[in-house]
Amino acid sequence: MLNYKLTPLEALNVQQHAGYMEILSNPNNKYHLTISFREGTNDHVCLSSFNFLIKLLNQLLYGKRYIKKALFVNGCAVRERQSNGTLHFHVILTDPNNDLEDRYSVQQAVSLSVPKVVAAGNPIQTSNGRLSYRRLIQDKCWLLQRYYNDGSNRLEQYLTKVFDRLDLSTKDKCDSVGFLSVDGALFA
Repeated sequence: MLNYKLTPLEALNVQQHAGYMEILSNPNNKYHLTISFREGTNDHVCLSSFNFLIKLLNQLLYGKRYIKKALFVNGCAVRERQSNGTLHFHVILTDPNNDLEDRYSVQQAVSLSVPKVVAAGNPIQTSNGRLSYRRLIQDKCWLLQRYYNDGSNRLEQYLTKVFDRLDLSTKDKCDSVGFLSVDGALFA
C-alpha cells in the first residue's frame, strides 16, 4: 500500500467535494430538473436566462409570497458544459416546509415557464402575423424528475464529478455549484 499524503489543496478539494455531496443528498430534496440551452448560446445569456427561469418558477409556485421576498424555491444548481460547449444546468429542488406545490405542481410551473425563456433581439414574424422570439430551451431540452436516493448517491456523484477533474482549479470546481436564492442561482 502506498503512503501518500494529500497536499493542502487536494485535502481542501476532498473536503469541499464531501460537503457538496452532503448538500446534494439532503432528505428534503424533491425534484431534479435538467435544463439544456440551445447550442451556441453564450455563457452570459445562459446564466441570465437560467436565473429568469428560476424567477418565473418562484412567481408561479409562490405568487405574492415570492413577490414579498418571503418565499422562494430552495435548492442548488450545478452548471456544466454540454458536449457542444454550451452551459447546461442540473437543479435539485428542496421542499423543507412542504409547501412547494401549494399553487401549481412543479411540472406545471416548469411547463409554463420554459417557453417564456426566449432570446432577446430581432423577433420573427409568424404566419399569423404575430411576432415571436426564438426559444432558448426547446421542449425536449428540459427534464423534471422526482428526486430519489437509494443510498448509492449515484446522482450526487454524477453532479459533483467536476471535483474529480485534475485540469480545473479548486475555485473553478466550487464555481460549478450554486445555491438558489430570491434572484436565481448564486455561484461562487
